[in-house]
Amino acid sequence: MRDNAATQDLLSFEDLERYQNDGYVILREAFPRRDIDLMERCARRHLAEDSPRRVLESDGRTARAVHGMHLVDPFFAALSRHPTMLGVARQVLRGEIYVHQSKVNAKLAKRGDRWEWHQDYVFWQAEDGMELPNAVNVALYLTDATEENGALNLIAGSHAFGVISPIVAEEKPAGYESMPAWITNLTARLKYTVAQGDIDTLLVHERAVSATAKAASLLLFHPNLVHSSGENTSEEDRLLLMYSYNRCDNAPVLRGSARPDFLCNPASDSLSELSLGDWNDILSAEEVSRTA
Repeated sequence: MRDNAATQDLLSFEDLERYQNDGYVILREAFPRRDIDLMERCARRHLAEDSPRRVLESDGRTARAVHGMHLVDPFFAALSRHPTMLGVARQVLRGEIYVHQSKVNAKLAKRGDRWEWHQDYVFWQAEDGMELPNAVNVALYLTDATEENGALNLIAGSHAFGVISPIVAEEKPAGYESMPAWITNLTARLKYTVAQGDIDTLLVHERAVSATAKAASLLLFHPNLVHSSGENTSEEDRLLLMYSYNRCDNAPVLRGSARPDFLCNPASDSLSELSLGDWNDILSAEEVSRTA
């Protein structure tokens, strides 16, 4: 496990260079197993709750994702300020930051559906009015991610091409006809996707990578990085906890006008870093509350 005490050294020069060139970097063993086990249990609790923040797979029963836990759960709010999470995001973005969005993406065993090729920033630009892609996705693996259970597929270096003109799906998917328009940002049929022709062109110049990794790994990737994921054909769930950090001076100009708070956080105040001592106290209190 990495030494979390030295926040400034979490990302090496080589890590930062890899992120700059490839649009992503993976850190192995970023958290202790105790932390990950508790995060996984808390994430599963949110996935099980019927909430507007939760979206289902196309079968209408299986949880696909749940958003905005840091807005409703003090444990996930504290995790957003953990010295590892906040430290790596600050190193990449080089400024004061806040959480634009948080979510758990779930691919449950034999039921988890695919995510089409897409970029994240185009949603934030078009739906929220985020001016620049001065943000970073910090994704924590709560379980192992394998090719069989739907690990992310990335096109290394694709972030350098900027926003690729997307295919825009205007209609809501079946079963969501009564939902607000923003639901197409979340469902199995995404509103903004990258055309297969553009994917083929990208792969002439760049390479596709399967971001497989063990639980407790940390994946940082650029919001313009083209990515997707396949179905979970395995017997094991795949859970990915993601915080999308944005620079405070890049806060969206359309905040609150179109999408709910759990997709576009209206609070853009700079986050302060927790000490590891405070984090361990929060862990202990969370463990007690779960067993009470």
